[in-house]
Amino acid sequence: LMQFHWWDYNDDEYLRVMQSMQELQSEGKIRNLALTNFDTERMEVMAAAGITLASNQVAYSILDRRPAVRMAPFCARHGCKLLTYGTLLGGLLSESFIGRGRSTNPGTSQGKYLD
Repeated sequence: LMQFHWWDYNDDEYLRVMQSMQELQSEGKIRNLALTNFDTERMEVMAAAGITLASNQVAYSILDRRPAVRMAPFCARHGCKLLTYGTLLGGLLSESFIGRGRSTNPGTSQGKYLD
């Protein structure tokens, strides 16, 4: 599984890079092409270009349900799996925070829910 992440959507070279990886896939050097933190709009562009995606790894929780709106239906139509992280909001929904005050230095996962 080759997971691909692209930081800046203003630079649309991500499609050319994915097409290059698709060539490597056709040569047997990569079995499955996947994404990390891509939005549905870019996934639609890749699908229209004939790129088959195995999965997209995204944040998804009971508080952050954005993938349920467009991404989950897209993935269901295209056989693409969602690999989710942040399900317990960086531990905020676990027992480890019961009776504890707010952290003065939350990690990236926790910080995005506390700010």
